[in-house]
Amino acid sequence: MRNEKGFTLIELVVVIVILGILAAVAAPKFTNMQVEARVAAMKGLHGSVQAATSLVHSKALVANQIGTTGIVTMEGGQQVHLAYGYPNHFNNGIPAALNMDGFIFTYENPADGERRGKFTKHGSPSACAVYYYPALGSSRPAPRIENELWLQLQFPGFLKRMHTRAGNFMKRSSMRHATARNWL
Repeated sequence: MRNEKGFTLIELVVVIVILGILAAVAAPKFTNMQVEARVAAMKGLHGSVQAATSLVHSKALVANQIGTTGIVTMEGGQQVHLAYGYPNHFNNGIPAALNMDGFIFTYENPADGERRGKFTKHGSPSACAVYYYPALGSSRPAPRIENELWLQLQFPGFLKRMHTRAGNFMKRSSMRHATARNWL
């Protein structure tokens, strides 16, 4: 009787099947890290915009610059232009109050007439954005800051389910600014 050492064909097939199952489970986890990184970046930017808005508004209150227009000077000498005591939505407003390394700011005036500033991350899909709506006086006394990822954050998997149902899945509805085309 020979004493041969090695693996049988069945053992090798079982090991290959197990490795295939592990790879099928692990691959989606690694690809989901990009989505999680975008979510984290947008949450961080959202918080920065809120903090900058509060800081500028505090300085405007102290300097009595709460009229329709005004200017406050930040610590580094950067001037921030105001609308009703809050940063305006132009390049000399909210972007001037922030350190925007890695982000792009654009001014938008969409068809619905709702003027806004849009922050996007370099290299991210356009739907991955934070919007800054300026204060408008008595109709909106404080600015509104919206993050397009709020659906993804509040309802995990919602956008993915919607994406699989239809290509253009979010039409303008009561859930404004929830368009997530190009997100996945």
